[in-house]
Amino acid sequence: MAAPFVPADTTPETWAKQFQLYRRTTPAQKARAFRDITLAANTFALAGLRQRHPNAGERELWLRLAG
Repeated sequence: MAAPFVPADTTPETWAKQFQLYRRTTPAQKARAFRDITLAANTFALAGLRQRHPNAGERELWLRLAG
């Protein structure tokens, strides 16, 4: 199965290798990667919220993140 698209900054050969590696990962590995990316995104988003709302408490920051 061919990759659905090739990013502009990646050679087709490299993308094919990366795509094959991804296809071989287990569901648990994919779930762990998704969790890690989500945690990183939340960390960056909360940092931005803290800068924009320096007097906000943790509860308010999490509510802003959720909303």
